[in-house]
Amino acid sequence: MSPSVSPKKVAFFLLCIFLSPFATCLALKANIGTGAYSALSKTLSPLLNIKIGTLQAIFNSVCILVEWIILKKDFKLRHFLQFFMAIAMGSLTNYFYYIFFANFSLENYVLRVVLLIVGDIINSFAVATLLNLKLVSTPLGGMCHVVSNALKKPYAFSRQSVDVLCLIIIAIAVLFFHGELTVREGTILSALEFGPMVDFWLAKTKKLAEE
Repeated sequence: MSPSVSPKKVAFFLLCIFLSPFATCLALKANIGTGAYSALSKTLSPLLNIKIGTLQAIFNSVCILVEWIILKKDFKLRHFLQFFMAIAMGSLTNYFYYIFFANFSLENYVLRVVLLIVGDIINSFAVATLLNLKLVSTPLGGMCHVVSNALKKPYAFSRQSVDVLCLIIIAIAVLFFHGELTVREGTILSALEFGPMVDFWLAKTKKLAEE
């Protein structure tokens, strides 16, 4: 193991691979709407008869292709390894949502809001930490990072742009294909808070890249 890839970095990397799908399922189980990216998977899942985690793996693969188009020759092995991350995180999402949290539900609305916010905090921490570790970032986080650098915009700009695109697709699915309306107040809350949360954690976890 090279000095730049310390055991601590590997430990944080594996932790974040676990935390991101876990946090995503917390937000989904809050059942008040979730981040637009996850809401899109939940809306399309019954229409396409594909599990939520499997759809997310497909969407993440598209994100990696966008990275490849933008980076071209700068598309390195660590970017390619995101394909394996997409499969792992999709499988974990299916496990947490359909098995681990299968019978989990909350009746209290305030607790649902708290659960959504906690899920977003954990997920944004995982995304930001993976970006700073510079080992293998999440496909969506990596794509937004690449796009923001190319456009010289903050991460929050590209992340919120993805959310807007997802909301448009959800609206089409609901209006024309009778898909489930997964866009609620929680979706708006996540759209507003997730990008800034990632920016916050990017600053807080920056030292990990230097150790």
